[in-house]
Amino acid sequence: MTRVQKMFFCLLALMAAASCEKVDTIINKDDKPSVPQSQDFYFCAVAFDPGYDWIRDSLYGNVDTQLLLFKNHKKILTLNVGRNESDVTAGDMHRLDGGNLYTFHHSGGKTKIRRNGEDLIAFDGYEYISDFLVSGDCVYTIGIPSSNKGWNFRKDGELMASEESGAVMGNIYADMGQLCFAAAQAFRSSSNETVYRYYFYADGQKEDLDLQANVKSVHAVRRFNGAMNILQVEKNIDGLVWIQGKSSFLIDAGDGNFIRDPSFIVAAEEIYAHAQVRSGYDDRTQFWNDFFWVPVPGTNAVANRTTVSTQVLGMCTDEHGFCYALSPWAGSKKITVYMNGQKEEMSENFRMVSPFALCCNGKKFCIGLNDMENGAAPVIIDGGQVKEYDFNGYFTRLSY
Repeated sequence: MTRVQKMFFCLLALMAAASCEKVDTIINKDDKPSVPQSQDFYFCAVAFDPGYDWIRDSLYGNVDTQLLLFKNHKKILTLNVGRNESDVTAGDMHRLDGGNLYTFHHSGGKTKIRRNGEDLIAFDGYEYISDFLVSGDCVYTIGIPSSNKGWNFRKDGELMASEESGAVMGNIYADMGQLCFAAAQAFRSSSNETVYRYYFYADGQKEDLDLQANVKSVHAVRRFNGAMNILQVEKNIDGLVWIQGKSSFLIDAGDGNFIRDPSFIVAAEEIYAHAQVRSGYDDRTQFWNDFFWVPVPGTNAVANRTTVSTQVLGMCTDEHGFCYALSPWAGSKKITVYMNGQKEEMSENFRMVSPFALCCNGKKFCIGLNDMENGAAPVIIDGGQVKEYDFNGYFTRLSY
């Protein structure tokens, strides 16, 4: 598997659970996840020696690479990546936050996190960093051990919570001044059936999710402005049920359709339910559409805000809304970017390598692409303007 293929196989959250001791407040009440103080534009890229075919990547693991960091289209950092650390160039093995480039490494029996190439955090054991959040001067991580069993929640490398089975559901996020996430754990019942228990964590304190007896499974949990939101499957009901505080809303996929990968998305101070819905009954006719729903006040129904009838290549959100890039429609060769109801088509020779190479700030979007008719040259579309770059490689992450 090449590093480009790895971009599209970031580890999926498994049904999991957690236990942890009570800790003091993790996140200050006035603290929010760090962001650049201005609308500076940051992005990073993987660069190879001139002439190397990184699309085939036949020498993966045996070729020197570089991670490049740019600010407002000017290169500000070059990190030489040794052959024994080539995994760090995968899009899920480095992150942008607050204008800093964080990279994840495994060596000498330790997991190491570096910031702009400088050692920052190290702890014993190899963990895949499945989620990452910077708040103030602190770094929070969810890590999956090399055994692929359970998970560890850490603050600056120190263990705050862990479980030997299962995994965290969704991401770490801040709500009402608290650091939050959800988890689940599988058990065997007395009749040898697999059953799940679901938990919610706020500032390190664990509590059971308050579920009714008719709940078969939970697929997404998100607290938003203090109200708990749950996407669940209930007995004798087709589709998903969205629980929001004391209200419930039915998300009906329709007769013969199926829903996969449900989640919550927060954008423009609003919470959306998101999932893919399958249409068609066999491999020849079926396809998957992305749906975004919001509750209809005063009813138990939801309104479909957006339907996307092709593959979502990448998506981002901000305080103004959300933006997503779509693969070409049938009969088309053009990637389309939608932002807050507006759409823009890319040139048909552009391709998107990394699902993380997209960001928006409410006024415009920026996307990292490669010009496949010009030697796969990397380009940035910034507010409709095409900017070309003189290196052999591709963009991995973009951020304001």
